[in-house]
Amino acid sequence: MSEEEVIANDSSNTNVDSDVDEQRELLETRTAQELFDMGRLEFKENKNYDVAAERFSMAVEKKVKELNIEGSIHSDLREFYLSFADALLTKEEEKNDLFEFLKKSKNNI
Repeated sequence: MSEEEVIANDSSNTNVDSDVDEQRELLETRTAQELFDMGRLEFKENKNYDVAAERFSMAVEKKVKELNIEGSIHSDLREFYLSFADALLTKEEEKNDLFEFLKKSKNNI
């Protein structure tokens, strides 16, 4: 492995580590509602669906702990799960044109 490859590999590992540290810090210092609001901001205003999905995921995790309902479903989680699912679906729609077959069938009519 060349020196440039080693440096590039170390740099990417550092970025991953800093992302993990940032997520851990957010999970420890923010409430579920704050994480949810951060996700909503990323989703609606910034159109950053990757980050929105991460924030919603953390919000769900934190809310489950706050409600002390691990392994159960609670009605207070519905908006958290719905937003998380919406961010994941939108992220996939942006990445791959999942519904391309619908567009093709409409164009053929």
